[in-house]
Amino acid sequence: MRSATTKVNPERHKMNAISTARSSLVAITVLFTLVLAPSALAQVGDLHAHHTGDPLGLELELDDDQRWATDESLRLGMTGIRDAFGSKLPGFRASVLTHEDHAELADILDAQLSFMFDNCDLPPAADAQLHRLLASIAGVSAALRDEGRGGEGMRSLRRALDAYGRYFDHPGWSALLESDAG
Repeated sequence: MRSATTKVNPERHKMNAISTARSSLVAITVLFTLVLAPSALAQVGDLHAHHTGDPLGLELELDDDQRWATDESLRLGMTGIRDAFGSKLPGFRASVLTHEDHAELADILDAQLSFMFDNCDLPPAADAQLHRLLASIAGVSAALRDEGRGGEGMRSLRRALDAYGRYFDHPGWSALLESDAG
C-alpha cells in the first residue's frame, strides 16, 4: 500500500504498460507461429517452390541488392541456432538422432527465437524480412517435435540457415555445406 506521500510516476507506469503489451504481443506472435504457421508455411512453400525454385518459399528480398544489416541480438540468436544444429549433424548424418534429440534441438530453437523476438532492434524493412525467416524456423521447431518429421526439420533448418547468410549481413557467418545436412 502506498503512503500518502508516495507519488506515482505516470511516465514509468506508461513504460511498464508498453513493456507488458509488447511482451504479450511477442508471446501471441510466437504462439501463432508455432501452432498455425508450420502447416501454412509448408503449403505456401510447396506452391512457391513449384513456381520459383525457392525451397523455403520465404520470398525474402535483399536491401537494394545488399544483405540486410543485423544487430548483436540477431547475430547471437542465429549463431546459437547454427551451433545447436551443427552439434546434431553427426547424429543426423549417421541416422541415429532420436525423437528426444530432435525435441532438444526444438527447445533450443524456441529459446533463441524468443531471445531474438525480445531483443532484436532492426529497422522496419529488415525486421519484416527477418520475421519471414524466423517464422520458417518456428515451423522447423514444430516439425522437429513431430514424430517422424525430424529429418525434414533438419533439412529445412539447414536451408533457413543458408538463407540467413544470403540475405543478412552477419560478419564472420559461415554457412554450413549442403552436404553437411543431407
